[in-house]
Amino acid sequence: MPLEFSILDEFMKSWALRYLREAEADLSLAKECDSIELVKELSAISMRKAQLAIQYAFGDPNIMEYILEEALTKGSLRKEPLIRLIEKINILIKKTVDPQFTAGKDKILVLAEKTFEASSIIVKEALKRFSFVKGEKN
Repeated sequence: MPLEFSILDEFMKSWALRYLREAEADLSLAKECDSIELVKELSAISMRKAQLAIQYAFGDPNIMEYILEEALTKGSLRKEPLIRLIEKINILIKKTVDPQFTAGKDKILVLAEKTFEASSIIVKEALKRFSFVKGEKN
């Protein structure tokens, strides 16, 4: 009987998938809103949850936050694609909730949708790559 081996524990996997589901639900709610303030708020929440899903898929989100802060202050690892993506999502979240940001509902939703889609692909691929089936010992 094959055994499943995973670099990530079930706790991290379940949180990554949960945050993806919640990001999708918040995005869906944002699409139904008429108020631009609610659209901005729900879109930002959706993007943050999508970002957290990525962080859980790659390990402890607290460590990821620390690595991001180190990369931003010291410049080390700043060219790493995952660090750059998390940094860009942070910027996008801040921009979305900024009262000076005057984009319309459609543009905000496109930004949130693209963030969710990218996060979803990354999380699912990470979970697939970090789990594999190992045969039994004879």
